[in-house]
Amino acid sequence: MMFDEPIILSDEGRLRQQLILQAALGASQDRKRRTTVIRAARVSAAVVLMGLILWPVVYSRTSKPPTNGGFSTIHTVPRTVPAPTVTQAAPVVIVKRIETDPDILKRLALPPIQSTVRHISEDELLRELADAHQPAGVISVDGKAWLVFQR
Repeated sequence: MMFDEPIILSDEGRLRQQLILQAALGASQDRKRRTTVIRAARVSAAVVLMGLILWPVVYSRTSKPPTNGGFSTIHTVPRTVPAPTVTQAAPVVIVKRIETDPDILKRLALPPIQSTVRHISEDELLRELADAHQPAGVISVDGKAWLVFQR
């Protein structure tokens, strides 16, 4: 619908028109900001994903050093300082008599630890588990006992 002549609005109409325009502009800016943030997040996620995928390829331990046209880029410099010479002494055998203490084992031995394990029967085990709110059963197959808990 096109108007040839401008629409004349009352003061209340102009105020409402301004409020609607401000609301529409705010919503438009919010949508643009949200779209920009989503695009940036997608690009960042893609970069991080590519980095995680390419990291092992670039920094693998089995990778060969880079070459330049078949020539190595590592340059060696001849050593100008001679290495110091080390003279090794002739091997010498030393024999000494070492006196041992006959009570050394008694002094250095650890005292025996008292066992805190108590052997109980299957019935006592099932009763203790039931008292701990862990009902279970015992299944015996080929001489082996299996403890089975209820779910």
